Amino acid sequence: MKKRQQILFVGIFMSMIPLNAYSETKDYPLTFLIKAHISSDILGYRITDFKITPDRIETTYDPEKEMFDESVSEMKIVSNIPTERKEIFEYTLMLSRNEASCLLLNGETIDYDTPQIFIGNDKGISTEITKESPIENIKLLKSYSNYKSDNKNINIKFKKIKKDSFFGHIHHCSGGITLMAGLSL
Repeated sequence: MKKRQQILFVGIFMSMIPLNAYSETKDYPLTFLIKAHISSDILGYRITDFKITPDRIETTYDPEKEMFDESVSEMKIVSNIPTERKEIFEYTLMLSRNEASCLLLNGETIDYDTPQIFIGNDKGISTEITKESPIENIKLLKSYSNYKSDNKNINIKFKKIKKDSFFGHIHHCSGGITLMAGLSL
């Protein structure tokens, strides 16, 4: 019976000892220098030409699809960066305006859902651009007159208008988009 009491006493004693364990930590500082250098010639680089062809589109209403036919234009961007520069330069494309409206036969103008704007790349992949979501880090990998440039397709997809709302009600629809491009340095 005495042996049993000793074991119980040891168990109670062990439970009252706080267990504090410390691991030794050492800081190993890492020091390195980061240099960013933008030379004065790079500060002068910019986009010198930005064209969309055709810049005016006319499309027809397709009653089967209940929407206007898609439209494709080509966008051409030219910089003043000489092609012999080895660095990769990029630009950002922004949509600043996307509007659409329809003129009714009674003379009233109503808003029409704005079209979706897609920018295509060389691999056939299109990215939607919105006012809230510009397309960034587009590389200037082509050359035009010895300057870095880029070409992209712009695909405009229109929203549906039910044919019973269109025929006999709408005289015509119109709209406009404005794209802006800025060189990223």
